[in-house]
Amino acid sequence: MLIELSLRNLARTKVRSILAMIGIVIGVMAISSIGIFGESLKGVVLENFKGLANEVIVTPDYTHGYTSIDERTLKKLERIHMPK
Repeated sequence: MLIELSLRNLARTKVRSILAMIGIVIGVMAISSIGIFGESLKGVVLENFKGLANEVIVTPDYTHGYTSIDERTLKKLERIHMPK
């Protein structure tokens, strides 16, 4: 009974049904294209920053002046540099 009722309503409003189907298809395509674009953008960004993975940028603490590196930063650098 419910299937007959739904088919009768679809047949009665053909234009509205077709427009709803087109809207659903456009919506699904838009969502999937946003996901694909996000993944490709992520891949490009990771590829561009791959060369920076082996570099460490050290900036001295501005409160102690730019001529020295504090002991805590020096200890962190020594831990990073130590071969395992």
